[in-house]
Amino acid sequence: MEHLARIPQDRIAVLIGKGGETRRMLEEACGASLEIDSKSGDVMADWKEDGVDPVIRMKMPDVIVAIGRGLAPKRAVQLIQDEVFLRMYDIREWVGRQPNQTRRMRSRLIGRNGRIRSLIEEISRCEMAIYGSSVLVIGDEEGWIWPPLR
Repeated sequence: MEHLARIPQDRIAVLIGKGGETRRMLEEACGASLEIDSKSGDVMADWKEDGVDPVIRMKMPDVIVAIGRGLAPKRAVQLIQDEVFLRMYDIREWVGRQPNQTRRMRSRLIGRNGRIRSLIEEISRCEMAIYGSSVLVIGDEEGWIWPPLR
C-alpha cells in the first residue's frame, strides 16, 4: 500500500461518492485499488500491476489533494493527463494568518455570485477551486500564460 494523501473529514464523502461511484471512477482511471480511512482521512493505493504508467502513479496524489481541497472529482481526474497540471496557493502567504483577512481575500477571489472566479477562469483558461485558505488552479501549459492579444 502506498500513501497518497490525507484529506479533510468533510471531503471524504465526496471522494467516495454516492454508492462509491467516485471511488470506482478513480480506481478505473489509475489502475489501483483505493483504501480510504474515514477517521483520519488517509488515502492509500494498492497498485494492482507493476505495468502502471509511472506518470499516473506520480499524479494520483495531486488528484486526491485536489478533491480534498474542493475541486469536483470529474474535474480533478483531468490531472491524470500528461498536459494538465495542478498549482496550489495559500491565501495566508499574501494576507497573513488573520482569519478576517483570509475571509476578505477569499471573498474577493470569488466575487458576487462567483462572477470574479468565472472571469479569472475564462481569462486564464484554467479551472479554480477555493477551499478554506487554499486556492487550487488546474490547467494545461498554455492555460498558465495570459492569452495573446489579437
